[in-house]
Amino acid sequence: MKQAVIEAIRNQEWLKITFRRKKDDNYVTRVVAPYDVFPQETGENEGKERLSGYTRAHEDYEPGVITIYLEDMSSVSAIGEHFDGPHIRSLIDPKRTPYINRSW
Repeated sequence: MKQAVIEAIRNQEWLKITFRRKKDDNYVTRVVAPYDVFPQETGENEGKERLSGYTRAHEDYEPGVITIYLEDMSSVSAIGEHFDGPHIRSLIDPKRTPYINRSW
């Protein structure tokens, strides 16, 4: 799954990701513009890899920044749509250089 996420970052592709949500342990599916994969730097999850991205509106939630631990993902698939990488970067407003190399 990690390689699929990395390719989607480089190709600016929206992904449909199903994952186990930490707050209630339920599996949920979100459409996400992936921005970066990076290791958690502190706490009990130190070293675990996380995806940072931007999710479309869903249920009663507005679009927004999302982070998902890769180990909690159960499926990842491209939906055949592309996003504008610089626009997604501006919405996320990252505080550091991304780990994943890309041309945008």
